[in-house]
Amino acid sequence: MITKRNIKYTKASFLNNLYSNVEIQRLVVNDTGRSQFDLAFQLTADGIDLVSDPTAFTFFINHVEQEWVTENGVTYPKRNYTNIEFEKCGETHFSYDNLDEIKRIGVDNYYCFKHKNYSIGGSFYSPKYHYLEMKLRRCVSGDSSCKSDSEIEALVRASRFSMAIVNTVVDLKDYKKPVQYMIDDGLFWELVPDFRKKTDIFLRKNEALLEDNYVQLGFPKEEEFYQVAETNDRFESESSKGDLLSIYLRIDKITDTYERQIYSIGELLGQAGGFYGALIGIGSVFLFIFSERLFVSSVLRKIYQIDSWQEKEKLDKKLRERHRKEYKNQFVQYKPDGRKVKVPYTQSEKFHHQAFEDIKRMNYLEANSESSQFKENVLERCEQSMRERKVFKYGYKDILHYLFCCAFCRRKR
Repeated sequence: MITKRNIKYTKASFLNNLYSNVEIQRLVVNDTGRSQFDLAFQLTADGIDLVSDPTAFTFFINHVEQEWVTENGVTYPKRNYTNIEFEKCGETHFSYDNLDEIKRIGVDNYYCFKHKNYSIGGSFYSPKYHYLEMKLRRCVSGDSSCKSDSEIEALVRASRFSMAIVNTVVDLKDYKKPVQYMIDDGLFWELVPDFRKKTDIFLRKNEALLEDNYVQLGFPKEEEFYQVAETNDRFESESSKGDLLSIYLRIDKITDTYERQIYSIGELLGQAGGFYGALIGIGSVFLFIFSERLFVSSVLRKIYQIDSWQEKEKLDKKLRERHRKEYKNQFVQYKPDGRKVKVPYTQSEKFHHQAFEDIKRMNYLEANSESSQFKENVLERCEQSMRERKVFKYGYKDILHYLFCCAFCRRKR
């Protein structure tokens, strides 16, 4: 687990519905920041740059936005073309962080988009279809500014069109940078006179789900990136316009999902005795820690915090009430003939003194009796707490009360 050797790698491919979820798979490139995707190109013949030679070839790039419209009961695709200007890449126009690699491959001498503001998404039958169109066209003979046919044909045979694309590769064994970017310069085309080459380059939107934490809660880290999925080449006869090469950059219908999950604590506990058994073990540890303190808290709460002062308060109140009634009442004196005579306290002090002594003696005996009863009640509660402790009968209120006191009532009462 510490060395991260027992790792699960999975790769799954999904088919996307490009007809309805066009925005989900759309690649957007703009000038606001460094994009995840970029490309550069060049056309050379024996080391000579031909892109800037309009007497032999014409190269142009269009951003095509297709939308289906219905007019007069006829539905057809309507396309809007936006020309994209290009210039030498240098050290700043190619969106790649490693400048040394740019110079080593020679991408700084390639051509890049002057302004990056385009999107790629959808398919031909989607409500919206965006793609890039790159075309290389020979200078048509008959124009006074064009080279001769023999010269152009010789250049076509010797020319080579190359493309450098920011591509990605996934290394799931790398924990610092699993998605790595590189310059893919493996795309090139050698031109053939009187033939037109057409190539579709499909860009695939992929994602990586990485669970690299020892405590996994089911929320993996997500990374999205684009990758050159495949190319589709076709050959046709040269068109009347003199097109020699047509390249279309489109979005792919497939999405690859890479998943990596390291050996976590949850799997360790599961192998040690199952997840349910692990929860029981963890609960037992917490019960062992809090059981003794819960017992002491229960006893102290019943004896000192609630029961004891309530019992004493009731006893004192009862004694005060009895004294008040005795002093307010008049005393009764018996005559020899058996008649009862009410004698006020002021008229029979001796009788009152004797009666008061009798009342004090009676109250003392009753107080001792109630005090003994109170002690017996306390002992019964202690015994009850001992019995409850044997079976750990602590309700959720007791546990919450203890945790609340631990958190907020740290001072002694």
